[in-house]
Amino acid sequence: MFKKASRIQLRFDVKGACSVEDLWELSVKELDALYGRLRTEQKSHEQDSLLNVNAIDDILELKINIVKDIVETKLTEAKEKENAQIKSERKQKILSIIADKQDQELKNKSSEELLSLINEM
Repeated sequence: MFKKASRIQLRFDVKGACSVEDLWELSVKELDALYGRLRTEQKSHEQDSLLNVNAIDDILELKINIVKDIVETKLTEAKEKENAQIKSERKQKILSIIADKQDQELKNKSSEELLSLINEM
C-alpha cells in the first residue's frame, strides 16, 4: 500500500498538498477529518457517476486505507506509550517500597550490627 502510494507520488489535500510522509505529522483528529472528507468524496463518486471510473476509485480507496492505517498505528503507539508509563510508575513505586523495607530492616538492627556493617564496607 505505501509502496504503491510512493510510486504514484500520492498527495492528500490537507493544508495544501501533503505526501504520505507528511500525514504522520498530523494529529489523529486531523487525520479523522481527512478520512471523513475522503469517504464523502468516495460516496459522491459512487452516486454521481454513470461511468465506471476505476482509477479514481482505486486512488480514493488507497488514500482511505493509508489514512486508516496511520490512525490505527498512532492509536496503538499511544496505547503502548501509556502502558509503558503505567509500568514505569508501578516499578518506581515497588522500588520505593523495597527501599523503605530495607531502611526499616536497618533501623531494627542493633548498634553493634550496624557498626559491623560499616566495618565490612
